[in-house]
Amino acid sequence: MGLTALPGQFTLNTSTGDQTIDTGSGVVGKALLVWGTYQTAEGTGAASSGFHGCGVDAAGTIKNRVAAWAADDNVATSNDGCGNATGLIRLFSNGTPTLDVVATLSSFGTGANAGKFTINISNAGPACLVYYLYLGGTDLTDVDLLQYAAPTITGNRDDTGASFTPDFAYAFGCIGTSQSDKTELRAYSGCSLSASKRWAMWTGADDGVTMTGNNKHYHTDVAALVLSNQAGTPNLDAIADHVAFISGGRTLNWTDAAGVATFYYVLYLKGGVYDVGNFASPTGGGTPQDQVVTTASALSAVFFASTQQATAMATSDNEWGLMLGAGSATGSPVEAVATVKGQNVFNTDENMTNASTKCIRALDPGTLVEADYKSQDATSFTITWTTIDATQAVKVFWWGIGAAPVTAILEEEFWRVEPARLAPEPAVSLWG
Repeated sequence: MGLTALPGQFTLNTSTGDQTIDTGSGVVGKALLVWGTYQTAEGTGAASSGFHGCGVDAAGTIKNRVAAWAADDNVATSNDGCGNATGLIRLFSNGTPTLDVVATLSSFGTGANAGKFTINISNAGPACLVYYLYLGGTDLTDVDLLQYAAPTITGNRDDTGASFTPDFAYAFGCIGTSQSDKTELRAYSGCSLSASKRWAMWTGADDGVTMTGNNKHYHTDVAALVLSNQAGTPNLDAIADHVAFISGGRTLNWTDAAGVATFYYVLYLKGGVYDVGNFASPTGGGTPQDQVVTTASALSAVFFASTQQATAMATSDNEWGLMLGAGSATGSPVEAVATVKGQNVFNTDENMTNASTKCIRALDPGTLVEADYKSQDATSFTITWTTIDATQAVKVFWWGIGAAPVTAILEEEFWRVEPARLAPEPAVSLWG
């Protein structure tokens, strides 16, 4: 059944055990991206606590990986933490970090349960809101989720381990050379479709300091993965660019080697069509204001990411932040966004926000810019800006996925391959 790419939202159970979520698609899932904040209601709140996870059915094996982060609000000395883990959902109640919520993907439903997925909650907490992008359908032929450690030398390296040659790769994670929770806050995200279509970002905050220049973020559209240092004032530590997809994964060229073997996770997808790009929010023209983004093919859904930084492709001081969102208009528009943001002020100023009625929302610390997902067609998607900032154009990065186009059979090809079937049947006499 083609390809299903559907954003959605659910509320976590507050007790341990299995929880089944019905996307309503009726399609067996193959990959699931999730994200959210430590919030039980939509809107903006104090403190910053969030997560980004992924689960897949890789040829019958369920795999989970998740990154989480947190920072305390209104404290004289910053209290920040983050962590990588095997799991789908992971939430900290503070920046120490104190682990509160843990859940893993157990299965994707089949048969009468197609369109559903089940998570197992091993650590229960508040009824937090979780946002997702659900991927399935026959066009999506292969998926995998793999873990790598960054090389500490420059040059090309093959990241392999999948059983197929991917069409698209999406990476995410936090700092660390092991799957563990730690002080310091760093998170990153990046993707690649080709050597010319890719982007990457990281964001970070220093732990245990007064807030004077210890929050930073970085983004670029000329690399597939960027990593930060492990401790101290956040700075760019490693840069890798996409060379090519190969059997089992992809080749990355590390032009700036990592100081240590930082972990990162990669979701590989094969089948369907993809596109990658970025755009900036408008600074004039009023609201509501439509923005049409050109795509190479028809997309079913679009995933958005931003450090909530202006357009310059460089390290930016004074703030950290990460926005993750998605939109689809295959039928009625469906949206989901969650954002965290911190400022270099004394005391700390940390905020988080979420919404199932927006695909983009950036904070500063109040709403800076936000947009609705309006529509999509064969060559574009359209968002509607409902809030803009006249002084800052926020850079938003995106990747999209769509069904493979139906190939028409040309008339001459039809006659070439079907002559036997189309030839007249020999006459048969009824009289012998």
